[in-house]
Amino acid sequence: LTKNIPLLSCWLVTLGSCFAMGMYTTFVPLFALEQGMNPGEIGLIFAIQALFNALSRVPFGRLTDRVARRSDLVIVGLLGVTGTVASFGIASRMFEFMLCAAGLGISIGIAYTAIGALIPELVGADSRGVAMGGYNSCIYLGMMLSSLGMGALVGALGYRACFFIAALTNLVTTGIFYLGMRRSGVV
Repeated sequence: LTKNIPLLSCWLVTLGSCFAMGMYTTFVPLFALEQGMNPGEIGLIFAIQALFNALSRVPFGRLTDRVARRSDLVIVGLLGVTGTVASFGIASRMFEFMLCAAGLGISIGIAYTAIGALIPELVGADSRGVAMGGYNSCIYLGMMLSSLGMGALVGALGYRACFFIAALTNLVTTGIFYLGMRRSGVV
């Protein structure tokens, strides 16, 4: 598996996108409080993200089953993640946070549905469990690294700059994913 460039690309882009997601999950509540939102409004922001994510999984799952190159959907979804995470950094009103949350939910619904379908196709039947386990590990590792790393940077740089850094991290890993898939002929 360590020589399977498409699989490693999937794992890396999962880690990078979950780094961005870690910024959302860990720091949106604190940033929203700083912007004057109350705990109920922050809960609504998270509910909107979860609702749009859940509602988008079925239609994008069907689309994923119909497209020739699932990697294209991964890229589209992750570009959406980049845009929405960066947009959180400039949000200041409840409506803006809600719009970003809805966009993030849809973007994740596109990207993660496609990547979850793509990974098992990249390995033999005897390695699918390991491949998906690596994917799942990258999810938690990315979120943990974000909470840890960005927690140290928020005090020095502020929330806005850190949302942009997290979005940039996702964008860079999406670019590496594209190159890794292209090099292997998957894209």
